[in-house]
Amino acid sequence: MKLSVIIPIHNRARTIARTLLSLPDSYRQDYEIIVSDDASTDDSVSIVESLRIPNLKVVRSLVKTNGNAARNGGLRASSGEIVAFLDSDDEFAPARIPGLVAYFQSNPEVEVIMGNFSTELNGILRGFQFKEPKLSKQLLRDALVCHAIPITFSSIAVRKSSFSKLGTLDEMVERHQDRDFILSALASDCNISLQNSDDVVKHQSADSFSRSGIGYMRALE
Repeated sequence: MKLSVIIPIHNRARTIARTLLSLPDSYRQDYEIIVSDDASTDDSVSIVESLRIPNLKVVRSLVKTNGNAARNGGLRASSGEIVAFLDSDDEFAPARIPGLVAYFQSNPEVEVIMGNFSTELNGILRGFQFKEPKLSKQLLRDALVCHAIPITFSSIAVRKSSFSKLGTLDEMVERHQDRDFILSALASDCNISLQNSDDVVKHQSADSFSRSGIGYMRALE
């Protein structure tokens, strides 16, 4: 099974090399890396290209949109049966990609994986574990709406065929894009699996978009 890693970027010159270098076995032919640039004005794209990763392609938008629009651009360019999303300041552990492929192969009924992750802030790493690997759709929906469950796009992977039900990601959503995606997957009756694999690190810093209050309440509404 071929896997596509989709990385949306906008002005991430400071972090994108770390993110890309966290992806192992760049010579492998069974996965591809797609960097979808959302009209960056810094050196993000030139840094990506300077790494000369053989199975990497760059798609570019000349007009600034948002993360979901960039992810949709990456989806259109992807050829994998599995899509794994990775934010441009986060990291995958070495076991992430082979683990996803093995899990989807062994569980053909699963359409979406929502994994746990660790958060790094000021050098301090904190993680969590899902207490239940399988929640009812109603309970998972309630937990997401109430912000009672942590989530990040970097820990989400999808069987690409499921986008025939899901459609494209909603480009009108400015914030909570990961939460909105899982809620949409639930509404589309996708089979979602929670997974404790401890193979994603989410980095936070003062300029992280997720730490900004701009647009937060409008998107939540």
